[in-house]
Amino acid sequence: MQYPLPEILLLVLCVAICSADSIVEIAKLDEVKLDFLRTLLPYKNGISSHDKIGILLASIDHRQFNETFIKYTNEVL
Repeated sequence: MQYPLPEILLLVLCVAICSADSIVEIAKLDEVKLDFLRTLLPYKNGISSHDKIGILLASIDHRQFNETFIKYTNEVL
């Protein structure tokens, strides 16, 4: 896979924390923060385009993701 799902989700989470309001802002912030992101995951192929990120996010079942994310964070914390 050219852009692994964990890399995309980490990017989205990080820029959401930084108050990005749109997919386009995600794409802009990734250029600035790629070095930081690479300390967490490889990002061998850089960052996907904002169009592809948007398509991926639109395809996720948000309720299931929310439930899974909350369960995961409760287990980690």
